Amino acid sequence: MMDGLALVVSIGAMVYSFLVNRRKDVDQRFTDGSRRMDRLDGRVASLEQQVSAMPGKDDVHSLQMTLSDVRGDMKAMAATMTAMAESLKRTESIVSRHEDHLRENR
Repeated sequence: MMDGLALVVSIGAMVYSFLVNRRKDVDQRFTDGSRRMDRLDGRVASLEQQVSAMPGKDDVHSLQMTLSDVRGDMKAMAATMTAMAESLKRTESIVSRHEDHLRENR
């Protein structure tokens, strides 16, 4: 009878040990998972902050339109500068002829 009782106590101790250790493993896994979730929450919050600071599609479109306007203005200015340079060349040519004429008549 003592052998049977010892066997039952031994089996009971094994079952108890199994259940206690299993519970510890579950608690450890839960703690590890909770830590991972906390780190991920921090990363997501950081990304959300960075994305909220980025320009939206309307901002980018507005910038593209402004750059297009500036490009058009620059082309107009280049055309005006070319015309002014040609006019200045003609004026220099006329002034040069006047200077030559005045030098010859001295």
